[in-house]
Amino acid sequence: MNILNRLVKYILFILLVVTGFQYGRIEKMPQRDLNIIQSGFTIPQDSNTVWYYYYWIGDDISKEGVTKDLEAIKEFGIGTFLIGNISLEENDGNVPLFSDEFWKITTHTVKEGSRLGIDVGFFNSPGWSLSGGPWVMHDKATRDLVYSETTVKGKGRQTIKLEKPASEFQDTHVLAFRKI
Repeated sequence: MNILNRLVKYILFILLVVTGFQYGRIEKMPQRDLNIIQSGFTIPQDSNTVWYYYYWIGDDISKEGVTKDLEAIKEFGIGTFLIGNISLEENDGNVPLFSDEFWKITTHTVKEGSRLGIDVGFFNSPGWSLSGGPWVMHDKATRDLVYSETTVKGKGRQTIKLEKPASEFQDTHVLAFRKI
């Protein structure tokens, strides 16, 4: 079992215990409530659909392409998408950002979203600009949470050296618990 799977299982177990523990035992949820929750996952309501980041990369957009994309988005059950503009090389493509044609396609996109029943949103930066990028040093960038596991046997206070989970990492927490 890989480390990520174990971490997810630990987190789910803790959430289960914290939310379901009452009077020394875990209460069983009524079947009616379970059916409601399950049906919400099987057939999501319009208020509970997936959101999608819809990147317009390199100013390479068209009305026809947007219509095809939105119809596919609707077919997959996506209820909201957020448009972000990315120009990796910072050169204008076929439809430069904020040009007249850009605004026509943007208006077309909102109308198509309305026609298909999809909410349209925009964000004012590429997805990484606030959380990372080549200008952000590794100690300030978005990072993964990794961990190592050390088993200690014996009684009383002990001083041990913990294994490094990765070559570059920053300690956030050390958790210790009794293993039964």
